[in-house]
Amino acid sequence: MRFAWSSPTEVALGIMSLDGWCPERNIVLLLVDGAVIGQPFEVTVEKLLGVHGSAEVHRVVVTRSPRLCDVMDALEPFRRDGGAVTRLKIVAVGGGATMDLGALCSLLVDQDRLAATLGPSQRSGLMLFPRTVLRSTPLAMVPTTLGTGAELSSSACVDGEDGRRLLAGEAFRPDLAVYDAGATKTLPGYLVQEAVVEGLFRLSAVLSGELADHRLEDHLALSLTERIVQLGDEIAAQRAAGPVSADTRLELAELNGLTHMALLSFRRSRYSGKAWYVATEISSVIGVRKTQAIALFLPAVFEQMMRGQEAWGSSRRLRQFWSRVCAATRASVSDAPSQGFAQLMEQWCVEIPPLMSPEEGARVVHRSMRRWGAGLPMLYGLTSEDLFAAVALVSRTEDRQALPQAEYGSDGAVPVLIGNAPMGK
Repeated sequence: MRFAWSSPTEVALGIMSLDGWCPERNIVLLLVDGAVIGQPFEVTVEKLLGVHGSAEVHRVVVTRSPRLCDVMDALEPFRRDGGAVTRLKIVAVGGGATMDLGALCSLLVDQDRLAATLGPSQRSGLMLFPRTVLRSTPLAMVPTTLGTGAELSSSACVDGEDGRRLLAGEAFRPDLAVYDAGATKTLPGYLVQEAVVEGLFRLSAVLSGELADHRLEDHLALSLTERIVQLGDEIAAQRAAGPVSADTRLELAELNGLTHMALLSFRRSRYSGKAWYVATEISSVIGVRKTQAIALFLPAVFEQMMRGQEAWGSSRRLRQFWSRVCAATRASVSDAPSQGFAQLMEQWCVEIPPLMSPEEGARVVHRSMRRWGAGLPMLYGLTSEDLFAAVALVSRTEDRQALPQAEYGSDGAVPVLIGNAPMGK
């Protein structure tokens, strides 16, 4: 079954959708997450890609978040042969890191100038690519995790000496996304549950990250919120009794993909989810998964919203979002968003990291301000004082003055743009 809605990416259900996607005489770069190597599902994918005689299947095993050197290494056999580039197709089978590598490879295989811009260190954690930047290499993604929705998103991450950088542009959207329950069969239950948290966070950003109402988009986002919370309850119950069912995993994958659909963010700023940028730094500083960092930090952001700090978002719209969560869940949670979210994480058995030390909290603030704030639009409207106030709530002191002070760089005032891409909405 294939369908497309509000996305240029073709979505297919079932791994057999790859059958024939790479006709004879094509060359396939198959990027495979190291966590699924040798599993029946991965073997089936490799056989499907070669079944029509496209014998040149180059498999690369992915074991970490991509760096520029990983992209160049994966592409080296094809960059030496210009004819091979014209016949190349890329298939990424794995989690977020594998899909990020696939998106980067598909864009950079024949664009040396763009590759050169990703190497040097720079202040901004975001690089925007305008619509005029195009790729010519077809890209298919088969997610083996459930939370990122990267198979339908227009962004990718690359690691460097200065930390993780977010790259955004339509050129990163794949041509084909394939959902198959077999791809997530071995995914641990706690990661399935965390995938619900990730999708719920994206919907909270859509609904509460801005002050203005947009009736159609809000209605869609609230409907998705209701269903993903119900799935969260179902997954928690299934985990308590055994493995999460195939149908539930497949529905969650589709739901998280829908949280990236363009209609949800139509007329909204691309920077409404400010907590994401800070959670990225929390994840790096204390060494936890991004979703764990979100689960730790989001109650603090909700608390700041409810205190009237509109740079984080709208307290009125947050109450609307949280009332829908309360109505959808079977769990007993407070109607106060901050307290209720923490209670929901506990009842879903989501592992929350311990509170940060004051020194870790200070590092998070300064990294966040340097890479995402202090004139950059990602944390627009938030001062270092505002960040200290929020981070103090998840540190081992709620006294903002107790967090160590330090200077952060203020060089550069806008994210790096390739070409003349407009910023903002």
